[in-house]
Amino acid sequence: MTRVFFILALAAALLALLSACAAPKPEPEEPPVDGGTTDTTDPDAPKTVDSSEITSFCCKVSLLSFDLPESGRLRAERYELTAKREDGAVTCTRYRPETGEETFTGTPDFPERLQEIVSKHDLAAFNGISTFTSGLPDDFGATLEIEYASGESIRASSNDDMFLPLECVEDLCVLFYGPGFGGQYQRMAPEDVLALLEEDDFDGLIVDVRRPDEYASGHIPGALNVPNEDIQAGDVALLPDRVQPLYVYCCTGRRSKEAAQKLVDLGYENVVEFGGVVDWPGELVTD
Repeated sequence: MTRVFFILALAAALLALLSACAAPKPEPEEPPVDGGTTDTTDPDAPKTVDSSEITSFCCKVSLLSFDLPESGRLRAERYELTAKREDGAVTCTRYRPETGEETFTGTPDFPERLQEIVSKHDLAAFNGISTFTSGLPDDFGATLEIEYASGESIRASSNDDMFLPLECVEDLCVLFYGPGFGGQYQRMAPEDVLALLEEDDFDGLIVDVRRPDEYASGHIPGALNVPNEDIQAGDVALLPDRVQPLYVYCCTGRRSKEAAQKLVDLGYENVVEFGGVVDWPGELVTD
């Protein structure tokens, strides 16, 4: 009897081995050719969100395939914006190639203001988009990920289509960078600024953006020295008030224009550029 069971077991093992050998081997998957698109969009993804309490937000957009007007706010090729709320604190990051990544703490109402933009542009309508076209640069397309306290989410990604409206991207950048984002500074003649300085109710601040040694060699009375090189991402410690009018000058007018635009991009709302000390009609001091 034992011999019979042994023979049957051996036969079963041989049969399984023969079946495995006879089974066709799966064909290796060929890599997608450049330009081939994989579409895994979920048509059943919810297009509405009941919650309004955003816990995390991430938006990455590339504007490389768009011809943006020179007068528009959106000047960079790529923007990445994130916000996360934990234990009542809102941590945000913003990125664009010319300034790199900046981290800042959002105001308590930041998520609510963010949700206003989400609702205004009906971003839930893009939920479920998922397409990928091979051969395109990594910087193309757009990605949107929003998580809510309710567990609901909005997820959309496409590397060949910047599906978000440009107006939406602009609204997001204004929220993350401040009301002066992408705006323009004003231009005034030096003699007009001198006339303002002579008025008793002048409430602006004269900002000298030259190097400290240049400032020491002769500057406009009362001017604050904030070198152009020190105006970088984030807050400018010497300029805490983003609403106060700032009147910016340098030596010849080149650095003052650059500094004025950087200040506007950082959210300063009233920036005036008036050239350089070479054209200043008033006195200079060395104290």
